[in-house]
Amino acid sequence: MKKLYIIFLLLSAIFLSGCKSTQLVNVWRDADANQEYHNLAVIAFINDDNARTVIEQKIVNIFENSGVKMMKANAIVHESDYVSPEVIEQALKDKGIDGVLILRPVGVDKDVTVNSGVYAVYPGWNGFFYGGYYPPSVYTTTTFKIQNELYDIATDKMIWSAQTNTMDPEDIQTMGEEIGDAVFYSLRDNGLIIVPDRKE
Repeated sequence: MKKLYIIFLLLSAIFLSGCKSTQLVNVWRDADANQEYHNLAVIAFINDDNARTVIEQKIVNIFENSGVKMMKANAIVHESDYVSPEVIEQALKDKGIDGVLILRPVGVDKDVTVNSGVYAVYPGWNGFFYGGYYPPSVYTTTTFKIQNELYDIATDKMIWSAQTNTMDPEDIQTMGEEIGDAVFYSLRDNGLIIVPDRKE
């Protein structure tokens, strides 16, 4: 029984490690918007240059692999121009972009969970009992919150928005992929992008 219990714990750990850590919350869509977007851009206003580049590229890959055109910001404007909305807007129009996805970090939450020590007892097949003491443990979870907004270039109106909450991301690449997936499926399900044939 003890061995079976240990095997169960190992399988549970493997299963949980394969779960995505990003959730999409507070989804909003302009009810009057009826345009489908075919040529998108993504701009992540993240201070860390490496994180910004990786997240933008991962999102672009997901959309492009789905047959939806998307460009990352630094392929359109120089990073030094990120502070100038007018320069960004004109550059997007010059590239024929019809919708721009904006990402902005809005917070980082840290939660601490303390589990008290416990003595566990497991019955054996031969009538004996096995046990062990498991000392107290402290777990810290970190959740990165990012606001995602889609704007119509022609009208400068926000068409869609949602917040992604990513808990304890494995790395920045995984975080970017999970945010991209969450945003992609929401835009698709809300009829804002048309997906000809998503490549797996």
